[in-house]
Amino acid sequence: MELVRVDNEQGWLFAEAFLNETVERCNQRDIPLWTHEQVCMDVLKKSYPADSLYLFRYQGNFVGCVFIVSGADEIWSDIDGSDSLFFHKLAIGDKYLSQGLGHLALEGIVQMAKNCGLSWLRCDCRAQRPRLRAFYERFGFCYVDTKELSGLALARYQLPTV
Repeated sequence: MELVRVDNEQGWLFAEAFLNETVERCNQRDIPLWTHEQVCMDVLKKSYPADSLYLFRYQGNFVGCVFIVSGADEIWSDIDGSDSLFFHKLAIGDKYLSQGLGHLALEGIVQMAKNCGLSWLRCDCRAQRPRLRAFYERFGFCYVDTKELSGLALARYQLPTV
């Protein structure tokens, strides 16, 4: 799995499409995650720096996306994040599900943190998402706590990279 940083319109369109597929998939399973409004390109561009968008490439195809930031993160504002890499909105496209690509994506993000000399990989998800939380925990992330932010209960996870 290759992480490809993109900052062009086509990359943002890919990300928007992967995230919209995730919205639909979760809504169909009655486990809403985000809304279509939250993952439209204009909102994403306002929420994340242009250099934070990465696409996952596997066997020559873009299969998903993620936003990766370092140094500081709103959800982790209570810590010194200078030794951390944070990721948000990891999504794998519908036609690439159940192939272990989510695990490979996390391995790629861990490797990025190591390559940057950072000690921690940190993420969050809605506290009411047991399957997603179990996915992170099976990978090796440790639950830190639950933080309330804008009316949402967010479970915070971290993984040492050293």
